[in-house]
Amino acid sequence: MRTRGSSSTRRPSSTDGPAVPVHEIAALGAAACWAVTGILAPGPVAHLGALAFNRWRQVFAVAMFSAVVLAGGSWRQLDAGTVLPLVLSGLVGIFIGDSLLFTAVGRLGPRRAGVLFALNAPIAALLGWLVLGETLGAAAVAGISLTVAGVSLAILYGRGRASGHALEAVRGSLLVGAACGLGAATGQATGSLIARPVMAAGVDPFAASLLRVVVAAAGLTLLARLPHQGLRRG
Repeated sequence: MRTRGSSSTRRPSSTDGPAVPVHEIAALGAAACWAVTGILAPGPVAHLGALAFNRWRQVFAVAMFSAVVLAGGSWRQLDAGTVLPLVLSGLVGIFIGDSLLFTAVGRLGPRRAGVLFALNAPIAALLGWLVLGETLGAAAVAGISLTVAGVSLAILYGRGRASGHALEAVRGSLLVGAACGLGAATGQATGSLIARPVMAAGVDPFAASLLRVVVAAAGLTLLARLPHQGLRRG
């Protein structure tokens, strides 16, 4: 029996989880940003080359992240224990992974490159299972299977009415482009896996991202100074 003034509706306590699914919304926002980037990238990639395009992206990202991190002072969270994993994550995930992604975009177009890049999530799950000993439940295995099946269908049968569009054109070897797309997904998954313990420890994501893009920008700038034209453009 309810007493006077009581309510059948339970009041949220301070220990309850957030009402808004922040992490899920952030993941959807990241996916949307990658989709828009894929549409905007083919022209600049064709003009500059994949590596030069990626280098300018990272330089711009360094400027943006630096302003946020310096204003907030979150750079103080970086120490010797967090720097090395983030440096490795930036090398694998951005310097290698993003460069391969935009090489795939230039060769396959944004649709094919995008669906190949979508494999980064199941690859990350598999790597977490193999390397970190994480458990893959039935739902996770089903999700991985559906993602792989969806990517296969999109690549093989997703031409439709837009097949004659310039963004659908395959430039060079389809096999090389597909290998670049798979390499990009693997690089992104591996970079995320390397950074996962640091992020789980509560390091500010802007400070972590700044260090990763600084490493990638430095690597791409050094690569641009090599005498071989193909290495400079990608």
